[in-house]
Amino acid sequence: MSIKRSLDSGAMEIGSDVDRESGRYEKSKMHKAEVNNKGTIIREIKGASASCLCDVCANFAVTFSFNNDEIEGLRKVNTHEMLHQRKLHLVLNLDHTLLTRAQLSDLTPEEEEYVKTLTMDHTLPLQDVFKVQDHPKMKPMIFKLRPFVRAFLKEASDMFEIYAYTNASRPLVWKMVELLDPRNEYFGRRVISREDFVSSYAGKKCLDLVLAQESTVLILDHKQETWMEQNKKNIVLMQKYRFFKERSEQNSEFKSHCELKTDEGVYLAVILQHLKLIHSRFFDDQVTCDNVIDRDVRKVLETLQGYVLKGCKIAFDPLQANKPRLWKMAEQLGAHCVEQLDPSVTHVVAAHVGTPESRWAVERNKFLVHPSWIEASNWMWEKSHEDKFPIIQDIRQQKMAEQLGTTCDEQMDLAATEVVVAHVGVPACSLQPCSVEESISLCNESTEDKFPVIEDGKFTCSTFGGSS
Repeated sequence: MSIKRSLDSGAMEIGSDVDRESGRYEKSKMHKAEVNNKGTIIREIKGASASCLCDVCANFAVTFSFNNDEIEGLRKVNTHEMLHQRKLHLVLNLDHTLLTRAQLSDLTPEEEEYVKTLTMDHTLPLQDVFKVQDHPKMKPMIFKLRPFVRAFLKEASDMFEIYAYTNASRPLVWKMVELLDPRNEYFGRRVISREDFVSSYAGKKCLDLVLAQESTVLILDHKQETWMEQNKKNIVLMQKYRFFKERSEQNSEFKSHCELKTDEGVYLAVILQHLKLIHSRFFDDQVTCDNVIDRDVRKVLETLQGYVLKGCKIAFDPLQANKPRLWKMAEQLGAHCVEQLDPSVTHVVAAHVGTPESRWAVERNKFLVHPSWIEASNWMWEKSHEDKFPIIQDIRQQKMAEQLGTTCDEQMDLAATEVVVAHVGVPACSLQPCSVEESISLCNESTEDKFPVIEDGKFTCSTFGGSS
């Protein structure tokens, strides 16, 4: 392994620490690490119990001079112990997955005013907005926990051994963990920060730093590209959590959740249900594998995701941005993607209404959807309603509609309930652009019949149909 250090004496000292902490070593009757040289130490560390092992040397590969076989032995032993407890392993990204943050100086006046209200209201039963300044030279920072996150961690901890793994400095990561888990009930010392992986893995996250076999690990993250290629099949891709305006949006007219005094709802509750389903399927005694250690949670994840768009045959606009990524995502969800249009195609994905592919879909009564339809289906693990994702002609209106969908919609479906088109040839429920502007300014849904689409002579008004 590229991140080993010569700390033989340190490894010996850990054995003593564990001995003092546990009082005695219990030899595991079911699981033994078949390693050489430090095999005795590994078995003794293991004998103190899995929880003690992980708390003492969570980032074991960085701290000790174990060779590859010994490290794999540690992983195997801990994996066996967790499986015996009917637990898998869950690696959680923090930034924009379980919480979000912003420097106080970056908040808009509306955001700053609302944050003051939240942080000063001590009558709230569970505070989820925090102002942090650990050092006088440190700029004050505001943290906002994602809705439902504490209940999520509590229930997930019954099914998983949980790790925090995020691309931030070690002091900052520990501060996040403290806010999420103030009683240290869920993470222990299983916390991995930027210092642990950036220099050794070219800035990519990697499961080499997790004390578990990869066949029992799930990852929750909003960015797939931050992980090594071999670990991407372990990822449950999340929708990015945004509460404050980002720096690039400071001068924009779009309103953040904080400015609108709203939040995203219970998305984490949806993800928790998916995790429960994965866990249940993995430990299902009716599966063909005789030994639970031979099962692979990645195959369970792949199978369940493959039902989402099963039966959909999708063609893409050749000029569609991010086509390779969306194509791969759609296939992972069970769709069949093709280059050429034919009568069996059920959906056409495009970003503009005037392309030949878009016209073909309208003429043949096929579903014509915006690319975000695939992403929303992926986030929610269910096929989103096509009529919520028609194509939007004007880029400015598209951005406003997307902003409306992420700030005002409190339903389980995270996409905007209504979207805007600039031409006829889309679902009859579509709205004119002005209704988005009104909705954002009022943070309230406008009445649809006030903003009908007007025939412009270029397209024939129709409602998309076709079977899915």
